[in-house]
Amino acid sequence: MRKRRQQKLILEEPEIALIKGLIAHTDLNDQMIVAIFSHASRTINHREIGYFRDLNNEKYQAYAASSKSHVEAFLARYGRFE
Repeated sequence: MRKRRQQKLILEEPEIALIKGLIAHTDLNDQMIVAIFSHASRTINHREIGYFRDLNNEKYQAYAASSKSHVEAFLARYGRFE
């Protein structure tokens, strides 16, 4: 069996905005957010979500969060997919 290489985690700007929106507008915990953004070809570590919550970490601070209505629409679509 051949070992599959994990891709380096690269979050696109819309994903960053959604993660920030999920943190700001829902009561989802980090593990729930990780589950939404992980899939077979890419996993996201819960530590990465911690960077969003840590106001002293500048990695994602320059990005704006998605609006509450955008987050709600995303979760509605995601719920149907799941």
